[in-house]
Formats: sequence, C-alpha cells, structure tokens
Amino acid sequence: MTNQKVVKQTRRDREFRMDAAKMIVEGGRSIAEVARELGHSYPTVASWVKVYRAAQAAPKLSPVEVQLKAAQEENRKLKVQVEFLKKTMAYFVELPK
Repeated sequence: MTNQKVVKQTRRDREFRMDAAKMIVEGGRSIAEVARELGHSYPTVASWVKVYRAAQAAPKLSPVEVQLKAAQEENRKLKVQVEFLKKTMAYFVELPK
C-alpha cells in the first residue's frame, strides 16, 4: 500500500493558471515565453491554455439555469432508481412460495 499525497487545487492555483493562460490568449505572448517566465514546462502551460479556451467557449449560465440543470439531473437519477425499484419489487412479488 502506498501513501499518496492528495493535492487539493485551491482557488489561488486556479486563478494563477487562468491568469497565465489569459496572458497567452489575450496578451499575445507565446506559451514558451510564459512557461519559461513562470518556471513551468511547455506542455503544462499549454494544458492551462486549453482549459482556459474551453472555459471561454462554454456558455455562461445564470444561477437559475444552473439550479434548473442540477434539478433536472437529480430528477433523471431518481427516475432511474424508481425504475430499478419497480423491477426489483416485481421480481419479489412473482416468487413462488
């Protein structure tokens, strides 16, 4: 059994990465230049840029839309559970005694 250190990403870390990616995407700087300046590898900074671009492309939802989406997902899960319970109940009702 190995001890693995669980790294929790903090808000400051996310902001740092998004700021670095913003310098590249909106500031016109190269990935290599920013990576060297920050002391990170090129692939690492390139992945930050990829995440940043995906976040910028994602549609912005209002708090009500986010809440609605969460409620719809919960509703979907509950429907699946109800169907499973119906099938399970039908199985036990049909058992010969």
